[in-house]
Amino acid sequence: MSDFPSALQLYRDRQYDEAAAAFAELAATEPDPGRAAVLHADAGTAAARAEQWGEAVWQLRRARQLAPREPLAATNLDRVRALLGEGESEAAHFTQTLRELPLRLTAAESDALCGAAVGLSLLLLAVRRVVPSRRLLVSAAVLLLVLAAAWWPASRAAWAAAHATAVIIPRTAVGHAEPDERSESLFRLGEGTLVRAEDERHGWRLVESAAGARGWVKADEARPLRP
Repeated sequence: MSDFPSALQLYRDRQYDEAAAAFAELAATEPDPGRAAVLHADAGTAAARAEQWGEAVWQLRRARQLAPREPLAATNLDRVRALLGEGESEAAHFTQTLRELPLRLTAAESDALCGAAVGLSLLLLAVRRVVPSRRLLVSAAVLLLVLAAAWWPASRAAWAAAHATAVIIPRTAVGHAEPDERSESLFRLGEGTLVRAEDERHGWRLVESAAGARGWVKADEARPLRP
């Protein structure tokens, strides 16, 4: 069992692959989400130093799941994506940012925010009879209800999509037509590629890439981000 000082010393000694494994082991057993996020970020940073790009992407994204505003994970994930050549147009970047906006909060924070908005709107409606600006209060209450009604399903959908996401870990993963290595090869995916994990059968995982490539890869080659 690793400890943090030993893992940190491995990193300082530039034994990055061993450091990544040590930090990942600590993160897997850490019950506190905030501390686990930092350990995952450390594991991802060390993995990136060791040029284990698939492992780096998984660890850094897992850190962001646990602590969406973890600065080290966000910064290093952007650097890894740039190194992997995952640049995108401004329009695509804006669209992706909108889709991932609910992920800036944890699921619990989103639920609490929606609850607070609904509670405040009901409070505004309750006091509207005793204040002169009734119309303004009603408008504010309705606006809060509309925002809560829009945010809650968007948050749920974003987190469901995040939990269905998997990361390609090895240098190359071959997608097959069936969960059998002897079946037809359909495509190849590089390390760090994000895919949607749909099913698992006999040590194989059915995945679909952002480009629409769909097939079976070995289960350990596409590691899910879900807890």
